[in-house]
Amino acid sequence: METQGQLILTKKMASLGQLVAGIAHEINNPLAFVVNNLFIVENRLGAWPEIGTPPSEPSLKKLRKARVRLER
Repeated sequence: METQGQLILTKKMASLGQLVAGIAHEINNPLAFVVNNLFIVENRLGAWPEIGTPPSEPSLKKLRKARVRLER
């Protein structure tokens, strides 16, 4: 009886481990994409004024906000 209880507990722990691994995978994939492409965003934000026409005031506010968030 005790052995059966241990087997059930082992199966539950294995299932929990698979669930946690699946959740970690689902979180890490998008996070890795963002981190790996962060330098592209930094370069674009740094080059904004040089791209073409001067940005409007609302665009400048968004740009400042994006730069602050990126620095964090």
